[in-house]
Amino acid sequence: MEFSYKYPLASRQIYESQYGIILQLIYTLTGKSITPVSIYTPYEKEGSKDLLEERIKSTVHFGKPFMMVFDKELLTMRVINANPEILSIAERLIDELLKAERKESISSIMRQHILQTIPNLDLSLKEVARYLNMSDRTLQRKLFIENNSYQNILCNVRKDLALKYLAENISFVEIAFLLGFESQSAFNKFFKKNFEKQPSVFKKNK
Repeated sequence: MEFSYKYPLASRQIYESQYGIILQLIYTLTGKSITPVSIYTPYEKEGSKDLLEERIKSTVHFGKPFMMVFDKELLTMRVINANPEILSIAERLIDELLKAERKESISSIMRQHILQTIPNLDLSLKEVARYLNMSDRTLQRKLFIENNSYQNILCNVRKDLALKYLAENISFVEIAFLLGFESQSAFNKFFKKNFEKQPSVFKKNK
């Protein structure tokens, strides 16, 4: 209570970050980015459009006890990572790629970090910069010196893993989850852009 009184803004940010944690957990379990029907917060609305409304993109009820409401369809969704066989395959293939990383360049360190944290909704430059204990700008400058970029490293990690996962008996929706995509359609779009074929066609021709 004393912390909330002394630091009301920080207290609110910590409190409302729980919404993001819950959504991250749901994504981790289902492989889908789920938007709640509505959410409730004990805080009052700030401005014409509160920051919480912009980030969650859902109906927000202010001045109410903490709660998130989801469509009942959520209860019928399959838990993707409940399959220990798929997780075992993913761990083995990722470990193979990690062992191939010998260099101590920033690009290599970033690639290792992405391999160790994927799947993750927060696959962002900011998150990796925080992990490396440097600013976004400093990280971008170091990558530029190595003639590389964050997006290029992330793309290559996903491409390498996509090919390995396609060689295994893993469904496309599960591959999309393992690569950190919000949906199978997003994975399909990524794959066609980089390999000029839909994953189903690519796998059939192999």
